[in-house]
Amino acid sequence: MLPRFGVRYEYSFGRERGLYGAQIEQPLFPSGRVAFGVSVVRRTDHNELQQVENFENTLAFLLARQDYHDYFEREGFGAYLAWRVPDFSTVSIHARKDDYVTLAVDHSARSWFYRDRDLRENPVIDEGTAHTLSVRLERLAHRTSSTRAGYFHWIDLERAGYQMGGDFEYTRLLGDLRGVFRVSPAMTLALRAVVGRTFDGDLTVQKEFTVGGVDGLRAHPFATYRGDQMALAQAEYTVGIWRLRSPWLQGGLHAMAFVDAGRAWNGTDYRYDLDKQQIRTDGGFRTGHLRRQPASVFRQEPPGPRFPLRGQPEAAASF
Repeated sequence: MLPRFGVRYEYSFGRERGLYGAQIEQPLFPSGRVAFGVSVVRRTDHNELQQVENFENTLAFLLARQDYHDYFEREGFGAYLAWRVPDFSTVSIHARKDDYVTLAVDHSARSWFYRDRDLRENPVIDEGTAHTLSVRLERLAHRTSSTRAGYFHWIDLERAGYQMGGDFEYTRLLGDLRGVFRVSPAMTLALRAVVGRTFDGDLTVQKEFTVGGVDGLRAHPFATYRGDQMALAQAEYTVGIWRLRSPWLQGGLHAMAFVDAGRAWNGTDYRYDLDKQQIRTDGGFRTGHLRRQPASVFRQEPPGPRFPLRGQPEAAASF
């Protein structure tokens, strides 16, 4: 039973700082379904609900001077025990120690177009050290050459501080469920439901739930709503008009219609009082010449889900 490992190194010229990540995982049984792993990382990170991938976000900046991430630095290490249950989920327990640092916006960064457009400031996060223990269930979507139908989930219950020490104390739950249904060879229905809850403590800025923008409520500005509770539902119906296949991208011309409904808020005494909130609903349509694979809706490090609700041009309205 040989271990699995991976290493990466990056360099930020704007910050003149090296970034790195390393992970090693040792299967405990010949089947490989139970494994123990450790990881160490220093990276420019962002909230896991801000789901635009780095490559796509870079293109948005170069072409439109838009950035869909709030950045901060995270440096730390951790260990985990994972059990891969076939046809159900990967159940894992994670223990981590991470240091968080606020990052300022580099206004000198140059885009190809709209160079006079002001960049949004990064929020000032709660700096300090987080000692966390989390229990996670994740069913990943695997990248294929076509849209893969099925059910996928990411459920993470995280507790910080208390007897573990550190600068922060909270108990936070994020549940992200989605289904992709192939209605016909050219038609796909994608559904998503997200629930975020804080049960106790003070949720840090970097762990707040955000709703608004391309990741949900697409007729609203980026991260319009923030809080320690959230609810979000999304539906998107896609019709393929012309198709181009490749191992990494699902291309061609698509027509898409979508509806988003949800909100983030600060609950009173940690109550999940969704019935007292003014839920916002957005709807619209769009066409796209290239669409990223729904198979890439998840990534391993840092933890966080992905959901393929992207495309241009788009018309959306809030009601």
